[in-house]
Amino acid sequence: MITIRNFEAILQHNLAQIAENLEVTLRIESSYEHALRLVDELRSVCEALLTLRKLQRGWVLPLRRSRG
Repeated sequence: MITIRNFEAILQHNLAQIAENLEVTLRIESSYEHALRLVDELRSVCEALLTLRKLQRGWVLPLRRSRG
């Protein structure tokens, strides 16, 4: 069974891996299209980690997020 702490650790590990991949992509490969995909993935992991931490602190979150 996965716990919230384990899930948080997994997200943090993923965040570090994506950041490292982004650094290598920009430094060595110069593939900006790939870099943009990594930035989008990085944002998604950051949002998931932030949401998890808010839930741990008892914040109430809306079910739908408005994009404005």
